[in-house]
Amino acid sequence: MSGKYILEIAAQELHLLPQRAIWWPARKALIVSDLHIGKAAHFRKAGISLPQTALHDDLAVLEKLITDLDAAEVIATGDLFHSKHNREVDTFGIWRNRFPEVAFHLVQGNHDILKAQAYTDLQLQVTRCLQVENLAFCHDKPLIFAPDYYYLTGHLHPGVQLRGAGRQVLRLPCFYFSDQYAVLPAFSRLTGLAMLTPVSGDRLFVIADGKTVLAV
Repeated sequence: MSGKYILEIAAQELHLLPQRAIWWPARKALIVSDLHIGKAAHFRKAGISLPQTALHDDLAVLEKLITDLDAAEVIATGDLFHSKHNREVDTFGIWRNRFPEVAFHLVQGNHDILKAQAYTDLQLQVTRCLQVENLAFCHDKPLIFAPDYYYLTGHLHPGVQLRGAGRQVLRLPCFYFSDQYAVLPAFSRLTGLAMLTPVSGDRLFVIADGKTVLAV
């Protein structure tokens, strides 16, 4: 997979992909966050126009990652869905049926408000926090960190603002890593960016031009 940045954290090798995902080769696990499936339909129902192809584009990227990497499982760190059940959830269900052999874990986020039966029908294994090896997956960073785990989270849709020559200002998605937890970029292109200001010791990995690069 080209354009990735290979990082060792908590004795685990993680590949930060420019597709806004993490590949964990030891587990053959693809880690994503904040797809917000159903957001476009939810906003269109309220009279706000959003691209109808956005979900199909996101699922096409996710499908290519699963296929190219031969992923055995997907771990979504929350907000896989955006709101109540709508036709985009049905679209995801059809897509999900194409990968019955791939385990799909959903760490429930604040937007994941579907009925419990819907998750069962979609073949999703739902939890509030998932612990695998010495990594813990939560939607938001916990108030108290267990000392034996490094946390991978979502929720914030992290971004960074960079200034170039000629006073150009770029706002780009990024992976954020502190000493205790990381924040994944939102997988969906329909989300905004929360500009982060790193403190000493933090690392930001910016996604630009099809590559993931260390910015700070």
